[in-house]
Order: sequence, then structure tokens, then C-alpha cells
Amino acid sequence: MKKHSTEYQKITNEELVNLLLEFDPFNPGKRSKLCDEFKRRKLNQHDIEEYVRDFNVKNIKKTIMLPDMPEDKIRAALKEGARFVVFEFCFSIVFWTFLLPSNSYLIKPGESTLQHSGLYSLASFFLGWWAIPLGPIRTISTIIKNFRGGEDVTDQIAYLLSEFQLMKSDQFLIKCVIH
Repeated sequence: MKKHSTEYQKITNEELVNLLLEFDPFNPGKRSKLCDEFKRRKLNQHDIEEYVRDFNVKNIKKTIMLPDMPEDKIRAALKEGARFVVFEFCFSIVFWTFLLPSNSYLIKPGESTLQHSGLYSLASFFLGWWAIPLGPIRTISTIIKNFRGGEDVTDQIAYLLSEFQLMKSDQFLIKCVIH
């Protein structure tokens, strides 16, 4: 048990919260040491929730590559009917063709996707053809997909936000800080 408490003292607050989120409920000794370390650092429930919120947003961004926006702005945009869209970029080298996704873009209701998709389509047009046999095929399909509005990832973002909202309100976080 002493081993855990000295390890916990060496890590940052963010890393400590990450351990908390990976918490094994069948290891009460680890829970106790984590709680002791939170108390030693004088982290209250609000502090922990802020770290968890940041952790959640970073994970969502890694998964879907969101635009750099605070979580509350993302939620507000979704309520207003905005969509999040991803475009493709295609480039080829001899026999290999690569398709890469863009970051997701916030598209407000009534807004055209052309201002975002045009750049990816243009780059694909010049760099995508140069592999045999898939270069031309993937280049054409990428350009068509981009000009049709890209791939809508709004549902995935909404789902992830709802899942992370549940994680943030986990009772263990509250119990750990209060007790």
C-alpha cells in the first residue's frame, strides 16, 4: 500500500484523475489511497470535475478531431441545429493511396460546406491521382464525397458527449472527495 501512495505523490493532478477514471472497484485499497492523495492535495469536487471535463473533451477531440471549442459551446451548437462534418483528403505515391480525415467542422444551419470541402478536394485533385490502380478511383470518390457535404459526424459527437456527461457525474468522484 505504501508503494501506491509514493507513486501517487509523483504524478500530476491530471494523471491522478486519469487513474481515478480507470478505477477498479474491486480494489478498495487503491480507492482509499487515491482518496487520501486527493485530500492531501486539497482537491475538492469542483476541481476534480474540471479535470474530468478537460479529460472528456480531450478524448472526444482525439476520437473525432473536433474543432477547438469548449464543451459547453459544442453542446449549445448542437442544440441550435448545427452539424459537425468531416472531409477527406487523398494523396498517392506510386502504388499506395492514402485517405486522411480532416478535423471536424462546425456547420451552422443553412451554411454551405463548400468553403471547407473545397480545399480538401483541390488538394486531392492535384495529389491523389498518382498511384495505380486506386489513385484515380479514390481521388474521384473523395472529391464527390466532399462536394456532397462530407461525412456528418454529429450523431457520434452527441453520443460521446452524453457518455462523458454520465462519466463526469460518477458517484465515486463525489464520494471520494466528500469522505
